Amino acid sequence: MSEYRRKTPVLGIPVGAKGDRIDPETEMKKALIIENQILAGTKGVSCMIFEEGEFSFFKKGTDEYDVRLSHESSILSVSGVINGFFFYVTEALFWRGLKNGEKYFLYLKGKDDLPYNKGSVREVYLSSYRKTENKNFMLMAVVDLRSESPTIDPYPDGKIYAEDLSLHLSDKINPHGVELVQDTLVVREFLKLTSEDEDTVPIVSNKEITLIDKRVSTNLSDDNNHELKTNNKSIVGAINEINEKLKKLTEK
Repeated sequence: MSEYRRKTPVLGIPVGAKGDRIDPETEMKKALIIENQILAGTKGVSCMIFEEGEFSFFKKGTDEYDVRLSHESSILSVSGVINGFFFYVTEALFWRGLKNGEKYFLYLKGKDDLPYNKGSVREVYLSSYRKTENKNFMLMAVVDLRSESPTIDPYPDGKIYAEDLSLHLSDKINPHGVELVQDTLVVREFLKLTSEDEDTVPIVSNKEITLIDKRVSTNLSDDNNHELKTNNKSIVGAINEINEKLKKLTEK
């Protein structure tokens, strides 16, 4: 194989110098280095936002709206990763023809030439949330036109920011943010309640606060023994009371 006489300083990607002949094997090596780095860098997170501008409404006629995404203070409208490929859009993006009385989910979709054309995305909107295995779609915002005051949610669930990912990895105290919202929390091994305040942990249920002793633990690894162990017997009663309150709330 004929090696090019120049290489990048860190990864050693071959670069042709004056007088070098184009070598197919060297070109393939270069392409594989780049491809493998892209795959490694986006493993597990194929779509994310680096930077974005602001969303705004434009009413068209009596029952239609357009939504624009742009940045007034710079040339950048949005940048990030779609389906593992970097994209960078400077011009304003428009989702046009949104009908009054409907709710819309606004997406960006990578075009076929996105791998080698960083600006090649297009605007797509759907009337329902599209939870799809097609990672070529990235949710950008949710627009609700069903009331007299239309709203845009630019931070819908499922939209990922690269900055949030870095905070998640670096914050050992609250890796999921200060407040974690979950529909269901499953504890497979060990549940620990702790607080820096006194000896109690507040548990809020329907705006009612119950203080329970923080010195409580339960080992759930043994399927035959799920009994709470604590030096304060009232903890069992407190948790049972909370469970009953939650049960009543879900039955309403």
